[in-house]
Amino acid sequence: MRKAAIASLYNMLPRSRRLRTSELNVVMQKGRAFHSSFFILRVLLGVPDGYFKLSAVAPQKIFKSAVARNKERRRIYEAVRPLVADAAPNAHAMLIAKKPEEEAAFDAIKADIRSLFVKAGLLK
Repeated sequence: MRKAAIASLYNMLPRSRRLRTSELNVVMQKGRAFHSSFFILRVLLGVPDGYFKLSAVAPQKIFKSAVARNKERRRIYEAVRPLVADAAPNAHAMLIAKKPEEEAAFDAIKADIRSLFVKAGLLK
């Protein structure tokens, strides 16, 4: 594999911008849920961290193999990466993948995530 291809595989979000397990649990308990055709977005606003954090979740119940789960998470992180700079600070978010009817186009995923962020008030 070329160096550029390898670098793009791991060019997700920096670890400092991803939620830890304890933060994920708080978002699951106290966060507000927004639904779309491909995802469930759980958002907790007003967090005193000072910047936006996000985690992508691909449930084992839906994506049976680790390869499928990792692929879905990488697709989510890649679709979210351009939106992070404009996202509301002091917010924690979790994107949970739903069961796809069929393999969705990447542009459709990006548009779906963008509309969820607008609906949740993370983007203007």
